[in-house]
Amino acid sequence: MTLSNKTFIHFGGGLNDLMNTNLDIITCAVSLVIKAAIIAGRFSGRARKRSLKRLVSIDIDIKDKEILFLKDRIYQLEIQVSILQKRIKKHQKKPHYTIRERLFILWYMETFQIPRRKVTEYLGVSRSTLYRWLHKIQDDEQLHIPSNKTTRDIAALIWEMTKANIDSGRVRIANQLALLNVFISASTVRNILQRPAPDKDPALTTKKDTYEKEGARSIPAWYPNHVWSIDTTEVLCWGLWPIHVCVVIIKDFDHLSKLCDEFEDWYNTWRPHMTLDGLCPDDVYYGRKPEKPQHDAKQVPNNIEQHRFKETRVTGYRLKKVA
Repeated sequence: MTLSNKTFIHFGGGLNDLMNTNLDIITCAVSLVIKAAIIAGRFSGRARKRSLKRLVSIDIDIKDKEILFLKDRIYQLEIQVSILQKRIKKHQKKPHYTIRERLFILWYMETFQIPRRKVTEYLGVSRSTLYRWLHKIQDDEQLHIPSNKTTRDIAALIWEMTKANIDSGRVRIANQLALLNVFISASTVRNILQRPAPDKDPALTTKKDTYEKEGARSIPAWYPNHVWSIDTTEVLCWGLWPIHVCVVIIKDFDHLSKLCDEFEDWYNTWRPHMTLDGLCPDDVYYGRKPEKPQHDAKQVPNNIEQHRFKETRVTGYRLKKVA
């Protein structure tokens, strides 16, 4: 008796596994069929548009062109009426659509580019029903991060850019991220900087030798005329006590030329400008205007190039050039 019970339990567990496997296969098959219907409708719509444009380009009378568009419109309305007739014949507040009817509705929407928000107006199908049909499709669009959510990687990048460029405000950082194909508004940058800095991601952490600790350095004048330029100013500490500040360049002309070249490179090819709608001067001058990122672009790209200008003590960020 004990052996027979164990044997029954063993076969019962195998049956459950088999049922679960079959259920997964059916779910995957339904998802693939829905995808195929949507892709077929999308392809049919594009082919229809191309054929109409090709016919319009032919040198025919205006009346013949109007007839072509009217025939296409009649075909669209006939299909729409057939779907609505099936909806009326069901005589139910919440009718049950067969798989064939669902695929036909999805095909119609993709073929004639019907917005999903107008599915009730055109076909009498509620939006919740339509989204429930599309819920099981594992499309790439569902893997995108919502537009109102900021990832930890983006927050870490914003903190890194702020520390590397202390004088950069929230608008400039937002423009810099737009050049990196990341959409973040200036108000979101401000909110991120008002919160504690997130843990650094090892993938975003730069090498130690990239950022050298550049503290205050004193360079003595070893010979006459070693001091190239000097300037003094007076600053009121707490608005009461005057403090005299002296700024001295005591390096040669080659160093000054290198400093100017670095600043020119950073200013023209790395730094975004508010007056140029967040673009760099070189991009506008050479006609390389990048497209603005979409509102759902919330992922840090892997091809970000960073360059540390040691003399000017700023850091530039841009996407690496590809062939």
